[in-house]
Amino acid sequence: MWDLWPFNVSVPIGGSFNGTLPGWNSVIGGEFVAATTGLVASRTPETFYALPAWEGPIFYNGSELTLVASSLKDVTAQVDADGHLSLQFPSNAEGLEYQVFAFYQNQTNYHEQAPPGYVNASVSQSPVTSFRENGSWVVDHFSLLGAQLVIDFWEDYLLGNGSRELIQQVGNYAWEDSQEFGAGTLVWWTPQLLDAFRNSRGYDLTKYLPLIYQYNAEAPAPLASPDRYYTNEGDKGQAHINDYWQTV
Repeated sequence: MWDLWPFNVSVPIGGSFNGTLPGWNSVIGGEFVAATTGLVASRTPETFYALPAWEGPIFYNGSELTLVASSLKDVTAQVDADGHLSLQFPSNAEGLEYQVFAFYQNQTNYHEQAPPGYVNASVSQSPVTSFRENGSWVVDHFSLLGAQLVIDFWEDYLLGNGSRELIQQVGNYAWEDSQEFGAGTLVWWTPQLLDAFRNSRGYDLTKYLPLIYQYNAEAPAPLASPDRYYTNEGDKGQAHINDYWQTV
């Protein structure tokens, strides 16, 4: 399972950014995905909450920030191999500040079924002799690779010794209570999402990435930031979020 980590830095109106992107080579970040910029038109104090790992609620004092839609730009192509970006921002813009956003993808290593090492130490456990006994990592549910990984696992490890025939007899009675694979993510993500979005919706999602961190993962997910971003469009940018949901 993949996650998309956001970082940002503020730049004054008429100011410049000349340095390494925020989050570059960070411990929690990962592979660089995109960099965007936008003009902040307004900031309103808000209190948000999250339930990470079903604990809390934890309340955050944050802000609702409105971005000028016409100012949003994808500057990914201007970032060099060392994460350096150089930009000069207009001095005649009407707003509070500019922000430079950077996004990185990494795998969550989230366990749907905890490995023995996570279990209470006072409870005796069978020894771990292979990866099959060391918990269940949630796969990428939004890619062919993730689906094929699950298929291969079933074919290689679960459907032998008559299991296939038994499942064919009673498999229609199977029922899944809930798929809680979002509890460890900031936002639904897969490495091919930007391409899929462009093919499906007819425009690029990249410059709208700051918008998608609004209750997109499962409820107990941690907050990506104490701030939430919207646009000054009539629907506050909800159409772009809907297109993102549609693509996922």
